[in-house]
Amino acid sequence: MLLARYFRERYAELGGVIVGVDTYAGGATDFSSQIAKILALPAPPDMLYVSSGPDDIGRIIKQLRAAGLAQPIVGGDGYDTPLLLQVAGAAADNTYFTTHAFLDPQRGNAGPAPVHRGLHDRVRRSPDTAFAALGYDAVMLIANAIERAGSAKQKAIPEALEATDDFPAVTGSISFGPGEHIPDKDVTVVKIVGTTPTLAAVIRPQKVPAPEGVPARTAGGREGRGGRRRDCCEPLDLSLPPARGGGCGRRGATIHSGSARARR
Repeated sequence: MLLARYFRERYAELGGVIVGVDTYAGGATDFSSQIAKILALPAPPDMLYVSSGPDDIGRIIKQLRAAGLAQPIVGGDGYDTPLLLQVAGAAADNTYFTTHAFLDPQRGNAGPAPVHRGLHDRVRRSPDTAFAALGYDAVMLIANAIERAGSAKQKAIPEALEATDDFPAVTGSISFGPGEHIPDKDVTVVKIVGTTPTLAAVIRPQKVPAPEGVPARTAGGREGRGGRRRDCCEPLDLSLPPARGGGCGRRGATIHSGSARARR
């Protein structure tokens, strides 16, 4: 639910218009109610933002496409799962999601390669999502902090972690700052073309949502790194019509997982 809220707030700040919001219960198998509300809108949205977990997203996309909704579908790292294509198949075409790295050996943007070799040696295959790389990065960040602190004591490690600057992780360069436990790092955007995941963009967020009660980090903050784009791929194109008027002008609808009570 937080991801959907973050999207709605930032989308509106950038000039987008949210034309519909709905929820579903995690584990649901029938999304006809949510689809009917989208189809009943006075004008179709330009895109659909679906905040979903890995177990649900394939079913959701398949049913949206079967109902004739061909707009780009956008979401977060819950899409970073083999289940997306295993369940949705060709219906996943024109789907975008943000994640931590694209690990394709030929077309990916992952950093140092030891995690690929290590996991392949153990399980005889390369990792199929970015989460394996996240686990590797977490361990290496702690090891690096201990080395820089010269101590493995409880207080020394977090202090050294907060002083991390441009650590060369598999999922990209990672930095922290005093009192900041949200990493300053790039976000990878993956686009499904047909049934093939492709690297669409690597973007440094201009504004990073923070936990409740903590100010959000904006571009031009720590050392002005916000908003940086790495020249690794073509500019991101959501295959949408030109915006009308000021701002992004795009009309989006969001669907996100919630409790059965939230749905009522």
